[in-house]
Amino acid sequence: MTAKSAFSAEEWVTLRNTPNLVAAATMLAGNSGLFGSFKESFATAQTMFQGLSSNNELIKALSQREEISEAQQFVRSQVSFADAKNAAAKFSGLATGGTTSAMGILRAKASADDVSAYKTWLTDIADKISKSAKEGGFLGFGGELVSDGEEVFLAALKQSIGSVV
Repeated sequence: MTAKSAFSAEEWVTLRNTPNLVAAATMLAGNSGLFGSFKESFATAQTMFQGLSSNNELIKALSQREEISEAQQFVRSQVSFADAKNAAAKFSGLATGGTTSAMGILRAKASADDVSAYKTWLTDIADKISKSAKEGGFLGFGGELVSDGEEVFLAALKQSIGSVV
């Protein structure tokens, strides 16, 4: 396990904020409606806190309540009512950019196990959120499990996970 002390403060912030950016971008990529958004919010919290039971110590460290709270504050600071209609595109860019940076940091400083665990964690977060609520249905009927917007974001996320900084 690569300890927090192996990273600069800026690198740690990138590693810490990226999972929450991925969660926000996934939620905004689809049009889930009120009930779907509630399901996606629940899936977000669940996947973030599952990191506490990870076998990987880096994921456990990033999943601590204080770390998640700081990351949530950062995510909230990135959106405003005036910019709401552009939020999906903004968060998609922040999430994929953060992912590319985080993966570069980990490849340079962390063990192969840490790189793999982080990659899996990000993918699981996006996958579980995208599959937690149907998109485009009416009162839970019809619709699709993963929307076109979510598919586009998931493809961009996979590309950013594989890219090297």
